[in-house]
Amino acid sequence: EGLGTLGVYICGTVYGTIWWAFVGSTLGSVLGRVFHPLALAMACGPGSASMMTACSAAMSLVFTEIKDTILAFAVASNLISGVIAVYYDSLVTLPLADKLYYVLKPVLVRSEEGKGVK
Repeated sequence: EGLGTLGVYICGTVYGTIWWAFVGSTLGSVLGRVFHPLALAMACGPGSASMMTACSAAMSLVFTEIKDTILAFAVASNLISGVIAVYYDSLVTLPLADKLYYVLKPVLVRSEEGKGVK
């Protein structure tokens, strides 16, 4: 489990950062006429800090006149989504996972017993 978790973390940090840098610059230049640049900066916030930094830095290159404001909005969005995630994980995700485990464990154990696996 540790190798899988570390692998996902490394891939998400490396590839996710490259992906969000590409998405930030592309969406900033294409959707900058549809959405306000600060709304796009807020969209950079959820996720890891490295992905937020890559996205907001790429958008700052597109909208150079408000680059400091873009970074401030992205950081605020990252902070807000991180705080909300703590409460969401504690109050919704963990109880739901516990309930699903309680309901599905007997079903999964029975299906494994039929295959001869103990």
